[in-house]
Amino acid sequence: MPANPPSALMIITSALRKLGVMGAADPTPESEDIELGLQEYNEIVEQWNVRRRRSFYEQMEDFAFGVTKDRYTIGPPARNPAQNPDFIVANGGRPVRIDFAQLTLTDQPDSPVQVNIAVINIEQYMTFNVPKLPSTFPLSIFYQPTWPNGTIYPYPIPQRTDYRLNLVWWHQMITASIDEITLPIQLPFVYVRALALTLAEALYLAFPKKTDLQELSRQARLARSDMEAQNTPPPKVSTTDGIRTTGSTFDWRSRTAF
Repeated sequence: MPANPPSALMIITSALRKLGVMGAADPTPESEDIELGLQEYNEIVEQWNVRRRRSFYEQMEDFAFGVTKDRYTIGPPARNPAQNPDFIVANGGRPVRIDFAQLTLTDQPDSPVQVNIAVINIEQYMTFNVPKLPSTFPLSIFYQPTWPNGTIYPYPIPQRTDYRLNLVWWHQMITASIDEITLPIQLPFVYVRALALTLAEALYLAFPKKTDLQELSRQARLARSDMEAQNTPPPKVSTTDGIRTTGSTFDWRSRTAF
C-alpha cells in the first residue's frame, strides 16, 4: 500500500493538476470542481467494480446466520444501523458475484468441519420444487447482486443458525459522498495514478484544453495496464496429445484457440 493512503479529494486534485486546471502551488480545487470531480470519480469506481481485472484481491469472510430466513442480504454497513444488511462486509461494497462458498460446522469448536457448498445460478435455483425446504444446513446458495445490498438465497433453508457461511468474492471499491471526500482510501501501488489519470480523461471535456489529450490517454492506458497486471490470472494452456488444464482455451503447440 502507498505510504500515505490517498483520499478521493487527493485523487481529484491530482487529476485536475494533470489537466492543467490547477497549478502545483494551488492548495485545493474550487468547490464546483470538487463536486464535478467527485461525480466522475464515483462513476469510474462503479465501472471498475464490474471488471474483475480491476479488483486487486479476492475477499474472504465468514458470517453467522443468526436467524432462520429464506434469504440474507450482504453489503457494507448503512449510515442508519437499523438498515444494516444481515451480513456486513468488512471492506468495500456488496459483491458483484460470489465465487466460492463453504460452511463451517461448529459442533466441535476445537476442530470445526468445513463443508463446500455449490454456488448456483437462477436457472438451477428455479428448478427447486420446494424452495423453502428446511434443513440442518444448506447445500447450495443462489446469489443476486441486488443494490445497495446483494441477496443470498440458501437451499435448503438452514435451521442451525450457529453454523457460519464462508464466502469469497473479488473486492469492490466503494464510492464516496461529499462528507467522506477527505477520508483515507486503502489502495495498492499504481491504483492511485491509474484512478487520477482516468479521472483526468473523464474530466477533459469539462475544462479548457490545457493539456495534450493524446499523451494523457497514453499515460492512463499504461497506468491501467500496470494496475490490471497485478491481478490477471496466468494463461491456461493445453496440447493436442492430452496435456490439458481445466478451462483451457489455447493449444500452445498448434497455436490455436478453441
